[in-house]
Amino acid sequence: MTAERLPIHFAVDNSLLTGDFAYIHRLPGVPDPKMLRDLINGNQFATSGDGEHFCMVESSSYGEQRLVHSGADFSRYAFGSTNPKQAREGLRILGVYPESVKVWGWFNWVVGVFHVTCDGVCLLHELQELTSLRPTPEGLMPIGRNEKDPIGTHTALLPQGPLHLEQGAIVNVLHDGSLLVLEQINGTYYRYRVKDGLFKDWAAVYLHKGERPLDILCWNNSFLAVLRKGPCSVIRPIGLQCDNGSAVAREIVVPGVVEAAWTSPSTHSLAWLVRSTSEQEGRELYLNGDLVHEGQFTMRKQDLRWSPKGQTIAAIVTDDRWSAQSTQQVVTPNQVFTAEPGQVVQDVLVDDLGHVASVVLDDGTFHRPCVYTRKHSPVPFCWNLGWNPDGSVRYNSVFHDLVVSTTDRTEQLRR
Repeated sequence: MTAERLPIHFAVDNSLLTGDFAYIHRLPGVPDPKMLRDLINGNQFATSGDGEHFCMVESSSYGEQRLVHSGADFSRYAFGSTNPKQAREGLRILGVYPESVKVWGWFNWVVGVFHVTCDGVCLLHELQELTSLRPTPEGLMPIGRNEKDPIGTHTALLPQGPLHLEQGAIVNVLHDGSLLVLEQINGTYYRYRVKDGLFKDWAAVYLHKGERPLDILCWNNSFLAVLRKGPCSVIRPIGLQCDNGSAVAREIVVPGVVEAAWTSPSTHSLAWLVRSTSEQEGRELYLNGDLVHEGQFTMRKQDLRWSPKGQTIAAIVTDDRWSAQSTQQVVTPNQVFTAEPGQVVQDVLVDDLGHVASVVLDDGTFHRPCVYTRKHSPVPFCWNLGWNPDGSVRYNSVFHDLVVSTTDRTEQLRR
């Protein structure tokens, strides 16, 4: 089964909406919504960062897998499932490019990361076991293990090669694509940064008695360690970047347990989520020390979004006071958007004024994208919501048997 390449672009300009639409690929049939969600959540149905290129995995009943790409024919390459009993548990799409794709999977009796082009399938690195995927500016970074890896370590595959990490190492991908690591080696913690294949800012980190590291961040050219100590948490400076060090951060003592912390793409803003350890349990979300939201709610680390300039945030929170009637909200420092009962907030964008610029709502059957006050047509699935460099909003979706790229320029032109 193959899919037809169909690049068609057209514009819409009326009193309600100004934007661009592109049918970037025609699928072999109208996909089942549940199957579509499983493929996207399993990294087997993906687009490039700009939404203009597409790739998917097609699996046969006997474990063979092939790639369908919007700009190239890879049908002659047969990948095997790393788990023959469950064909869809094999190939993972790590990055989609105009005429190529990067994947993790099994090919010619080797399990690893491959770069696939019309000229062939090139093994980049072996990786026999995949344990997690981390988003980076260049695509997904795989982390896993090989049989020959030292005991007690795992491997992160960077573009320049593998990086062996101690089990329990804390790893964050910075917005410039470099890797920030805090790991314990022979009883001592060390922090360092890996950029362009080079180790930078290597230094020992000495903790006080009873402290346990939770996270590591880069803020205003300083490295910060998020630490737990008894009923409190501490956000402590642990040195400067050697190539850009000027600002010195101050230590922040937080009553409660910091469950997550984030820095903006510019690294000038800092947000954290804290859970109270007092009798009145609840959570509080802060931005640069100012309270944004408080109450009995839950929130995942991936549920925070920064505005384009990193000045403010939007967070997807779930009110869990009544589990049978839980509702989701999008909160910013100056706005609260509440989803209707039965709806789940799939994704959100926030502008630099703290307004909810776009939200995708999932009602269990359709995804319903909205851009400011404009409700777009419901679709079986919507993903890759983001900002274009010109300030317009874009996302990908599936409409009938078409993979679509949508750009809404209305608000951009009103400014």
